Amino acid sequence: MYGVYEGVTISSTGTVITPINNNRHSSNVSSLLVGRNGTLSASGTNIYPSLFGVTGNPVRSLGGALRADSEIILKKNTAYAFIFRSTDASNNLDYRGYWYEHTPKGA
Repeated sequence: MYGVYEGVTISSTGTVITPINNNRHSSNVSSLLVGRNGTLSASGTNIYPSLFGVTGNPVRSLGGALRADSEIILKKNTAYAFIFRSTDASNNLDYRGYWYEHTPKGA
């Protein structure tokens, strides 16, 4: 199980992470609730399956990356889970999400 899941049921958000507003001219606070190591009671639909990895020296190797051209417009008031699974307990993961929040016309 890996990728982006839509319509998940979250029974525990885990550790809450406070998003940082990259627009330093704005005092807006994100309405997005972000958690790490949460618990799902229903996994939803995998809308963006992704599998990448590498073997060898982890200092010199990049396991994979997603770029800004992989943009997904998410549904309002819908729970999502970004699930990453490692085959080795000693692996480290660095994930940085970038998003903008807006209200579509007619919403």
